[in-house]
Amino acid sequence: IATAFYCQLEGTNWVRNLLLTGCLFCGPLFLTFCFLNTVAIAYSATAALPFGTICVIVLIWTLVTFPLLVLGGIAGKNSKSEFQAPCR
Repeated sequence: IATAFYCQLEGTNWVRNLLLTGCLFCGPLFLTFCFLNTVAIAYSATAALPFGTICVIVLIWTLVTFPLLVLGGIAGKNSKSEFQAPCR
């Protein structure tokens, strides 16, 4: 959606837009998760995930989510339609 809207507004650097959308959406969520997990490890909580599990989560994001993000961005770029403003 972000790439399609960006191309509708005659943006030229759609690849940068695509990468920023993917990173700025998932990045803060992952950083918050890592911070909370570090606090849980510091307090020896049983809810803390081990480092290996966090690596698996990052690997899944890299191998599944990122290619799907790129494919969706390419589909959004190719489905570019003329921008129709809701007002004059």
